[in-house]
Amino acid sequence: MHKYFSQFHHAHFTGIKGVGMTSTAQCLADLGIAISGSDVADDFVTAHILKTVCSQVAVGFSPDHLMQEVDLVVYSGAHQGSKNPEVEEAIRRGITTMSQAEVLGKLMDGKRGVSVCGVGGKTTTSAMISWILWKHQNNPSFSVGVGGIVGMERTGAYTEGNIFVAEADEYSIDPLVDRRPRFTYQHPEIIVCTNIFHDHPDIYPTYSDTLSAYNSFFSQLSRSQSLIYFEDEKYSDDIKKMDFSCNLITIGKSDSSTFSYDLSSYRIQPLLNQFSFSHEQRKYTVRVSVPGLFNIKNVLSAIATCSILGIPIEESIEYMQSFRGTVRRFEYKMRLLDSIDCYDDYAHHPSEILHTLKALREWYPNARRVVVFQPHTYSRTKTLFHEFSHAFDDADVVIIPPIFASAREGFDPSITSDQLVSALTSQGKLAFSPSSLDETVELLKELLTPNDVLMTIGAGDVYHLHDMIQSAYAG
Repeated sequence: MHKYFSQFHHAHFTGIKGVGMTSTAQCLADLGIAISGSDVADDFVTAHILKTVCSQVAVGFSPDHLMQEVDLVVYSGAHQGSKNPEVEEAIRRGITTMSQAEVLGKLMDGKRGVSVCGVGGKTTTSAMISWILWKHQNNPSFSVGVGGIVGMERTGAYTEGNIFVAEADEYSIDPLVDRRPRFTYQHPEIIVCTNIFHDHPDIYPTYSDTLSAYNSFFSQLSRSQSLIYFEDEKYSDDIKKMDFSCNLITIGKSDSSTFSYDLSSYRIQPLLNQFSFSHEQRKYTVRVSVPGLFNIKNVLSAIATCSILGIPIEESIEYMQSFRGTVRRFEYKMRLLDSIDCYDDYAHHPSEILHTLKALREWYPNARRVVVFQPHTYSRTKTLFHEFSHAFDDADVVIIPPIFASAREGFDPSITSDQLVSALTSQGKLAFSPSSLDETVELLKELLTPNDVLMTIGAGDVYHLHDMIQSAYAG
């Protein structure tokens, strides 16, 4: 039973197919609240999970979708947010309406909260922390905005346990009405910050604006609470200038063991990472099946978090050896023609792409790396155009289909994938700009050769390419 949500019996989610909305719906379903929802007709990665909490998702948005018994309507920043016709109808009827961000904050209240923030890495790190707690039988509550956690049947849960793990998203609560960060409603005991970059230029015009949002979030921590961050990354200098007072736990690689969790050595091999770290004058060795140095640091932040929560480091290391990642995060999809390994990743910021492709090169140093990148949002592509044009050094072939516009923005003809392809070809990169995903499949059939490795990247619907390619070759 939840002190606040016990008053509700039926929650309707407007835009329920989104990964954050789906994970939150699972939490409310665990409280015995009936779930209904609506969304666009497109297939989402959450479809298999939604079937467990919502028998039918209404297509489109209409006041008629609000059943008589609905007493709570939850909305996100997509699909007009609080201006969605279903939300406006709920307000007219006197039905309680709440943003997904506020629901998540209220779910965390009363528990030992763990918030994982950062422009990239928060999903994987949240999943790692939840995995360790789950394997340790801590009975955690959690909300991870992802299509699936390998080995777990769900991405959200509300339990009798005293810990709640959640992603802390910096994007705005409701872009048309409330531009505050979504993590505004979270009041955790522990914050993990995986990185800070300039992103979401439609909300944060400058990097300084981004820093200001994070500073406000960190400043709520008391001296007995903790901020975990990577002190050997560039953003750490900006954190040190912020005005807050709490227990700082640092992660990084140094020659003098100055960090709380000091990465002393690491060896990246195909399909395996092995690394050693020191903590409080003890040395530990870890083997994990997640790629890249960035994921090594994510593992360390998960171990550090769970240590604060009372799980011995040795046990966290043991649990992490069986962690196999999440859907759409360096996810292995299939082997094509008996020799072409295919992966998919959600990266949509230039820094994320750099890290992802570096990890791909480390795992496949001798393969030709073919990358399909679907840019996500016109505003991000335009504002970070220069960074995007230098994010593909570790790709041998780059294919860029049309920009995927999010549900929260309109068409902008001033920025196109063709422009990005032109910038790449001017650097000598082999790059193409097909007019659709269907055309992308035909292009891949011409380009792919035995022993290549294929990676699809983007926050849109580019992941559908794998099924499309498989069907094309089968035909």
